[in-house]
Formats: sequence, C-alpha cells, structure tokens
Amino acid sequence: MTIRLLKIEEIANQLDLDVNQFKSDLTQRTFRDLVATQLKEGITHDVEGTPTFFINEEMYYRELNYKELQQAIDNLL
Repeated sequence: MTIRLLKIEEIANQLDLDVNQFKSDLTQRTFRDLVATQLKEGITHDVEGTPTFFINEEMYYRELNYKELQQAIDNLL
C-alpha cells in the first residue's frame, strides 16, 4: 500500500468511518460516477470550493450557521 493510501485510510479511521467498507468502495470505485457527475455540475455552476450549496438556485459559498441558513430559506419562501 502506498503512503498516500495509508494516509487516506488514517483519515477515514479518524472520521470514524467503517474503514473496511471505505477501502472496498475506494478500490471498487463505487462512487466514481457520482463524484464525476457532481464535479461536472460544480463546474457548470461556477462552484469554486466548499462549502457551497444552493437553495432555489441561489448559491451560498460559505459556511452558514443555523440562524443564517434559516434566514436564507425564509427569504426565498
């Protein structure tokens, strides 16, 4: 196993993921198509980083606390 894969496994473990499932998903490329689709969508919508999310097609590109998120939703209703 390469140092890079060992580091990924270490991070998965720190995140309290099921490391065996994570490694299986990684080697089987379980989420490859989903990630590729979401990457294309991000590029199409000019997403430049995380966190970025959309509410009714309005882009938010920073972390919002609960109150800010609730206000953003209320403003669009």
